[in-house]
Amino acid sequence: MALASLVLGAVAATLLVVGHHPWDGDVIEVFTPYHGLHRGDVLAVLPAVASLVLAAWCWRRRG
Repeated sequence: MALASLVLGAVAATLLVVGHHPWDGDVIEVFTPYHGLHRGDVLAVLPAVASLVLAAWCWRRRG
């Protein structure tokens, strides 16, 4: 299970860092002229949250 958590976290980090995606959508919040928060970024945040929840579950189960 911990491995699944690491994979989900890696997927989330990759989606956030890679750049322009076809599913980006409209810009919700502009940080700089070249960076901002897009509607499609939610697709990257969901695996990150799932990764944290799974890691917490594994941690509790361990002890």
